[in-house]
Amino acid sequence: CNERNILVSNAAGFSNESVAELAIGMILSVYRKIVGADAMTRFGGDRGGFLGTELNGKTLGIIGAGEIGLRVAEIAKVFRCKVLAYSRSEKSVEGLISTEEFKLMKPEAILINTARGPVVDSEALCVALEESEIAGAAVDVYEKEPPLDKEHILFTAPNLIMLPHIAYATHES
Repeated sequence: CNERNILVSNAAGFSNESVAELAIGMILSVYRKIVGADAMTRFGGDRGGFLGTELNGKTLGIIGAGEIGLRVAEIAKVFRCKVLAYSRSEKSVEGLISTEEFKLMKPEAILINTARGPVVDSEALCVALEESEIAGAAVDVYEKEPPLDKEHILFTAPNLIMLPHIAYATHES
C-alpha cells in the first residue's frame, strides 16, 4: 500500500455496539433454540422438543477484553452472568480454540465467535458439536469471507448457528 500511496487506516470503535449486541443475540439464539423453533413453526410444528436454557446466572467467558468484549460483559451483567474476561498481549490467534480447549469445556457450554475466523478451529468445533463435548455454537466469522464453499465442514455440524459476517452490519454502524 505504501508503494502505491494507498492510505490504510483502522476504524476502531465504529461497530462496537453492533458486534456486542449480536454476540448476546447469538447466545440467546443458541440457548433458546430460536432458529430451530422458527423453522419448526413455519413447517406446522409445535414446541415439542424445544426446551431451552436460560442465560440468567451463567458464567460467561470472554476472550478479548477490548471495547467489544467489555461491552458484551456489561450487557451480560444485566442477565446476572458471572463474567470472566481474558485479554492477551500476543497477537497470534490461529487456532486459539481447538480440540484441547473443547475437551476442557463443560458439556453445557456454548461457543460464540464474532472475532476472527482463525480464532476457532472449524474442524475441532464440528467434532466438539458432533460428539456433544459442547452444547452449541454460533459463528459469524470463518477462515475466509462468505460465501463459504458448499463443502465447508461446519455445514454438517449440529446445534450451530452460522451467520455471513454480519456482526458489524447495522444502520448505525
